[in-house]
Amino acid sequence: MKSFFSLLLLICISFNSFAGTGIINGKVIDEKGDVLIGATVMIEGGSQGVKTDLDGKFTLRNLEDGTYNLLVTYVSFDKKSVSGVVVKNGVSDLLTIVMQRTGKGLKEVVVKTQAKKESINALQLQQKNMSTISDGISAEMIKKTPDRNTGDVLKRVSGVSMADNKFAVIRGLADRYNLAMLNGDILPSSEADRKAFSFDIFPANLLDNIVILKAATPDRPGEFAGGIIDLSTKDIPNENFLNIQLGTGMNTISTFKPYYDSKNSSTDFLGFDKNMRVIPEAFPSKETLNQPLSQYTLDQRVEASKLFENTWGTKKYNSMTPFRNLQLSGGYVKRLNKNSSIDVINALSYSRNQRTLL
Repeated sequence: MKSFFSLLLLICISFNSFAGTGIINGKVIDEKGDVLIGATVMIEGGSQGVKTDLDGKFTLRNLEDGTYNLLVTYVSFDKKSVSGVVVKNGVSDLLTIVMQRTGKGLKEVVVKTQAKKESINALQLQQKNMSTISDGISAEMIKKTPDRNTGDVLKRVSGVSMADNKFAVIRGLADRYNLAMLNGDILPSSEADRKAFSFDIFPANLLDNIVILKAATPDRPGEFAGGIIDLSTKDIPNENFLNIQLGTGMNTISTFKPYYDSKNSSTDFLGFDKNMRVIPEAFPSKETLNQPLSQYTLDQRVEASKLFENTWGTKKYNSMTPFRNLQLSGGYVKRLNKNSSIDVINALSYSRNQRTLL
């Protein structure tokens, strides 16, 4: 057993006698004198290398006496070759290696992204960063409801109620005191006889979010007393899509029961007339009617009025049809080349309701 341990000790001593005991000490700094932490120092032509410590210092060990060439590398700095490093009697001179920043530099990397406005978190973050009181609802929440149009969606926002299911009333103030906006632009009044906007014309599935502002800010119009309703529509789609929604309803008092109505055109259900209300060709021109009464007598005016068909009477219909509505929305993407495309997003809404006045 003693012979075995003696042999093992002899082998270890032999290996140490063949391994070098020389060292190279140094320090790596930049042109300003600041130390470089983690720079790599290697012996050219060999596999031995070390990294600089927190003080920028390094030590290469187990070297034979001789002359060595060192290669120093560091991110964003030019490679530095140090030749003629002499190890004599196991040591070398203390090296100070100065690195130069690369002249080319790193290319700029620009990452562009856009927050998803349709999420609940995005809406809450937007409200948090606003300098005014606001409320709203996001597309993520709208998807969980059966709401068909924006008028139905607004009923779910606190502080907002709807008149006739389409005109917004904010904090008890009627529609004329509120302002409607679409993607930051003011919407004109949809009514001919008053300042109001009918929110039922926008399909709910085209919205990213709705934000209700209840206090004035410098970046918003000041033409309101109740609030601003800002609708944000969906962005340009990444791929083609088509959504179709059909709906119907009834009123137990009137639907499927007889009713009276005036004579209608065959296309009235589409919202336009089909030659039933046109002005007769023999009817005097506007310029003629505007002449003094002495040139165009009252009797002549009465005769001219008789040219119109008398449709003031009512007609009895056997059955009132159920309510019906249709919403059609879609997006189209046409790639022209790598950097350009044609993107379209459209929506169509149709609704027909009949009521009997008692």
